[in-house]
Amino acid sequence: MYCFEKLNNSNMIYFKELNKYRNKFNNLNKDFFEKYKKANFIKRFILQKQICLLKVKSSFVGYMWITPKNSQNFVINSLNVIEFQVINNFIEFLMNQFKSGSTFSYLCEKNNYNFKILESLGFKPIERTLYLKLLVDKANKYVFDEDVEFEILKRGKQEEIRRTIQNEVFQNIDRLPLSINDIFDDEMQKYYFDKGAVFIKKDNVYLGYGQIIIEDGHPTIVNLGILKEYRGQKYGKKMLEYLINIAICEGYSEVRLKVASDNNIGLNLYLRHGFVIDNESCMWEYKINKI
Repeated sequence: MYCFEKLNNSNMIYFKELNKYRNKFNNLNKDFFEKYKKANFIKRFILQKQICLLKVKSSFVGYMWITPKNSQNFVINSLNVIEFQVINNFIEFLMNQFKSGSTFSYLCEKNNYNFKILESLGFKPIERTLYLKLLVDKANKYVFDEDVEFEILKRGKQEEIRRTIQNEVFQNIDRLPLSINDIFDDEMQKYYFDKGAVFIKKDNVYLGYGQIIIEDGHPTIVNLGILKEYRGQKYGKKMLEYLINIAICEGYSEVRLKVASDNNIGLNLYLRHGFVIDNESCMWEYKINKI
């Protein structure tokens, strides 16, 4: 027989063990204790209330960490059940504690079984992201015409230019506009790579921006975009090739990037340059519809 418990001091040791193996179900499951250790007493109390533990007989076999965005929208930060024969009952019980119309979002990286389990539980795929990688030939770099130039972002001087370009390039994508503080915050992160923050220019006019960050020891291309009025003129291709060259010059043998599965233009560009699809993640949604 199974039952459910909220996280408390007496079952904390069992939850730590479940949290330790969270990546077996989903490599993007968040680490509860990374946030918990930094929290004060009041915030720790609130965080504990967000954890529901699944217990079968005398053993804890699963948990879910849910954070509210507002009264009807919630984020599943982490989900892991090591005995899948009871996961349906676990999900059904938990979701019945919320109001009809409540919506839950969950970001999950695909493995051999988790997508199938989420589908069987009633989760719906909302947005897919493809993970691509390229094995580079260190002896074969791209050569560029003199019609364009590339400029590394100067810290403390060009953050506003980057912010403006990114907000214009990605304005139709469902994300909040960047503030100048977002740019400064990005520069303070461990993944930030000074040589990898690059503008593309022509006749002293900024055409776009692209960036390499170092993520898990690998160069990863992010924020690559050309301003709308300069698209269709192969500037995106040149920006991509310049970023690949940076990785080659720094001695890396592999380059990674992420692209939305419905971004056909970007995906085709990457595939033509030899990138291959390595994995995918998906934002899943679960909506409660009580009759």
